[in-house]
Amino acid sequence: MQEWNDSYCTLAEVNDAIAVIAECRIPEGLAGCPYPAYSPGGLYGERWWSLDYALTMEAVKWLDFGEALAFIDNLEGMQKEDGRIPLYSDDNYRPFPFIREPVGSLPKFFQVAFDIAEMSGDANVKRKVLGIFQRNLDWWFKKRLDSGTGLITAVFEETFIPFTQGWTGLYAPVDTNVQVLVGCWNAACLAKEIGALDAANVLGGKAHELEKAIFSHLWDEAEGCYMPYLVKEKRLHNCKMASMFLGFYLPDMGRHKRLLEHLLDPNDFNWGAIPLTTVSKKDQIFQTVEGNYNGNPSWSGSVWALSNDAAIKALKHAGLDKYAKELATATVKAFRGNYAEFLHPFTGDGHGVKRYAWTAAIFLRILIEELHLLEPGSMKLPLN
Repeated sequence: MQEWNDSYCTLAEVNDAIAVIAECRIPEGLAGCPYPAYSPGGLYGERWWSLDYALTMEAVKWLDFGEALAFIDNLEGMQKEDGRIPLYSDDNYRPFPFIREPVGSLPKFFQVAFDIAEMSGDANVKRKVLGIFQRNLDWWFKKRLDSGTGLITAVFEETFIPFTQGWTGLYAPVDTNVQVLVGCWNAACLAKEIGALDAANVLGGKAHELEKAIFSHLWDEAEGCYMPYLVKEKRLHNCKMASMFLGFYLPDMGRHKRLLEHLLDPNDFNWGAIPLTTVSKKDQIFQTVEGNYNGNPSWSGSVWALSNDAAIKALKHAGLDKYAKELATATVKAFRGNYAEFLHPFTGDGHGVKRYAWTAAIFLRILIEELHLLEPGSMKLPLN
């Protein structure tokens, strides 16, 4: 562990991040959860969103491992018979007429639930997580696979920027495809660890095919980046999002250098200032938002801990540790004592919910896992 340095943040700010998470704990028994769960915070009320809950566990797994294990049971409890993990506890989409069937969310649980299973060292926990993953992957490949390209399609908050221009089967984004790929990788690893070698081979095969589809169909050679794909139109959607940096999970073949050019250009994603803007500052839809969350505009230029953390992990996967640490440091300094839903990219002011669970959790994860400023287990989650 590195020696504590207040230039990153203060211990008071660390304690406040932990307090934000504790404030978002909600009672057990909500929409399939046998144990207490976690809400996003603020005006979102006492409801869980599967994405927010999963990201909150990025810190809770270090603060109270019992709560992290309860997340696994809650994840199993909220899972539907067909394998879907719902977007949120209400599972009701009447205000959104473009949604024509039940939806999920961006499946970040594929990483944090795997990490919890690995930390447990318990074959029964690994077996349970593997079962959840297999059922959910079956849902993605049955309900969202485009057979023509081999890509996973998404609707609404199964991707960010949320896809609200139509229904399922039309839009194949980078972030959803890479998260499902990570799910296949992690499920295969768990299967191998518990001796389910046939399952490991099947999952590994799915991962190989999906990786090949992403590599083949989502890369824009002219722009030198990954972009979403419009399935019916058989073309890329020309929008430069921060999700392109999940491309660091994919084989290099000269592409990583080109992605780095986008990452490190201050005029692209705000490197050296308050990175990362969720959309390139050069893109036609780039905008800034102040006040409450207002849907897609808030994902079209604001700075979100979610996007930064995804890029940090992808950079590390590619062995680009120098840039991962630089982004980790910039993220901590931007969000220290400012655990808002999203930040203004030029002023750094917090907007949306001001005490947002996943922002606080990602801040703590980075301090522990990336910057090594906090000793795992040294901080506790205060539970009533």
